[in-house]
Amino acid sequence: MPPLRNYLAHPSRLHNLETYNDVAGCGEALMRAVGDEERLAQFRELRDALRGDALRRLAEVEERALLAEVEERALLAELPGPGVHGGDDDAEIWDREHKKLFARVMHSCWTSWDDAKKYFPDQVVQIAERWGNNNGIGPVFKE
Repeated sequence: MPPLRNYLAHPSRLHNLETYNDVAGCGEALMRAVGDEERLAQFRELRDALRGDALRRLAEVEERALLAEVEERALLAELPGPGVHGGDDDAEIWDREHKKLFARVMHSCWTSWDDAKKYFPDQVVQIAERWGNNNGIGPVFKE
């Protein structure tokens, strides 16, 4: 209970997710100890919402990092000749996560490539289109 006691004795902003989670966890433990089921449920709901929001934000950050990485590697894919390690194509330039992103770009029910560009950077859409063509995978456009 020290994090909760410290926060209540010295109110300040909670600066990170770990501290917030510790305080909320202590509050949850206190409500369990005093048998206040209604407030215990409120604390659980609050922590669950916090975790969900944190996971969504983490996914957004990871997505932006992946998009930036694709844009950086695009220059390698444009080089003529065999792949980076002597292969026949640019397959080894793209990791599994990149390929999953390309598949998501192609199979997200867009009506056209231009529609996909509303949600993904132009360069990523172009790379996904080329990658799909090179691998015999076509987009799934809605009619």
